[in-house]
Amino acid sequence: MAVPPDAAAILVPEGLEGLRDLVGGISVSEIETVVLCVPAEAFRHLPPLAGLIAVDDAFYSMVSQDYLPDERYRGFAFHFRPRELAAEAQVEHICRALGIAEDRIAGMSRVSNRLPALRAGHSELVRKIDALLAGGRLALTGNWFLGVSIEDCLTRSHQECERLFPV
Repeated sequence: MAVPPDAAAILVPEGLEGLRDLVGGISVSEIETVVLCVPAEAFRHLPPLAGLIAVDDAFYSMVSQDYLPDERYRGFAFHFRPRELAAEAQVEHICRALGIAEDRIAGMSRVSNRLPALRAGHSELVRKIDALLAGGRLALTGNWFLGVSIEDCLTRSHQECERLFPV
């Protein structure tokens, strides 16, 4: 099953109530994401970076596409707390964080999404989930086991595939 934890909790089959309870305890947070691309020459002042984690700010985090360098553009995705800032204020906030003028933005898109909200002790919770899955035919995967990135999701999917179909 490759679904968010709240959906997985609903779909877990009868007889696995302990698993259902553990999975159902993982909360999901709404986010408003603003994705933008900016000409690379606008960032002579900003070295390549993976992202930012905000502390007490209107946005949770920012990730960049700098791990895939492009000579012409740099791309960023800012994940905002829902309904905290109006759209115009989000753009102003982004420009301040990046140190650019708004007219440097070459393209922008917005999307509302939901992400797992992993808490302290999450790795122990995953160990308990894995113990309940062991020996069974059900696989659970997604971006709520090791972290919330695509890479974390791929790693978990590979682990579940190896567990179900050992070579």
